[in-house]
Amino acid sequence: MHALILCENHEWRVTSDVPMRAVQAGLLALGHKATVLAPGVWPITDCVPDVVFVWNGFKGWRGQCVQQFGGMGVPVIIMERAFFDRHKYTQFDHAGFNHAASWGAHLHEPAPPEGKARLEAAWGTPRPIAKRDGYLLALLQTVGDAQLRGVELAHPAVLAKAIDVAAPDMLIRLRAHPLFPWDVGKPTRCEMIRGTLADAVSGARFVVTCNSNAGNEALAMGCPVLAVGPSLYGIAGVARTATPATLEAELQTMADGWLPGEGARDNYLHWLASRQWSAAEIADGECLRGVLDAATA
Repeated sequence: MHALILCENHEWRVTSDVPMRAVQAGLLALGHKATVLAPGVWPITDCVPDVVFVWNGFKGWRGQCVQQFGGMGVPVIIMERAFFDRHKYTQFDHAGFNHAASWGAHLHEPAPPEGKARLEAAWGTPRPIAKRDGYLLALLQTVGDAQLRGVELAHPAVLAKAIDVAAPDMLIRLRAHPLFPWDVGKPTRCEMIRGTLADAVSGARFVVTCNSNAGNEALAMGCPVLAVGPSLYGIAGVARTATPATLEAELQTMADGWLPGEGARDNYLHWLASRQWSAAEIADGECLRGVLDAATA
């Protein structure tokens, strides 16, 4: 098999966050040919590879390459930071990442047997999930994030306003995404909360978010989650899902103490842990075998 690895020069040099060199090593360990290519004017290569690896893959030259190679019938495996210890682990899938991943359809099935040990190694033991007192905590996203396409309440200002209107009797706290330091501005019922995610979640009755990875961490911390828009935790049924039309009713359901089943929550977290790999594991190649088989089936 001939695999094409598309990456910018800095992604090839920086091996910690974007493990392109580990991908090359893993492919070679499996006996495949692996060509590394920097982006350029299309067509960027005169060969037709069997598979392509690219980081994220929705915007700019990456999105163009995904569309072009996809139109040629060449599967594109999209890489992204994973779910726990995100700068150490990477996720791979030919359909996309997070809620777009192909394996999301299997979340109601038992997780791979190694999932529990992998979760404990990357995160620790999840806290029991139980009814809680405290505020409604909205975890905000970065504006323009690729995975928020089609989410109607994605912008922090829009989500804050919608929650303010739909939950008039609830104490509301907002936490900005670390990469998008948005502030609600003048004093309103929706107040910003600072500090760590763990500190914010510790005082929350439940969390509201789009499809932020912070929702996974909130679940692992034992906090119920309401997703606004599509998410892996919504697909798994371990979080409730709201639309603008159902937000008021769903917020009330959460305030009344809705909880996912403990076993279902744990099974979901085990799935996540089993779908993320370290650079050393990627370079070994074995984890790429299943990814390639699924992409080229």
